[in-house]
Amino acid sequence: TASVLQIYALTLLVVSSVRVLVPAYYAAKNTWWPATVSGICLLVHVLVAPKLIEAWGLVGLVGSTLISSTLNLFLLFSTYRLMVAPLPWHELGGPLLRLLGAGLAM
Repeated sequence: TASVLQIYALTLLVVSSVRVLVPAYYAAKNTWWPATVSGICLLVHVLVAPKLIEAWGLVGLVGSTLISSTLNLFLLFSTYRLMVAPLPWHELGGPLLRLLGAGLAM
């Protein structure tokens, strides 16, 4: 149970980040890219999950969820600049560091 919850804790961070990025695509009138990325990630999850379940059981299933969610975040984040707008890193640096520090402390 502890291993599953640890992986779910990481998954929660990744999924919540995706939930912040997707509305920006919708605001830019780009609904097809988040849907396409979700489809790709679902396919990755369906292909990877059986192999990880066979090797690690429930932990493998949760790990597959983390892998597909991280891929979702990576694809949306890496194309954000091209499809929505450049990110203002100078404004995001401080809050991101504070969030990282709080997360590490927990």
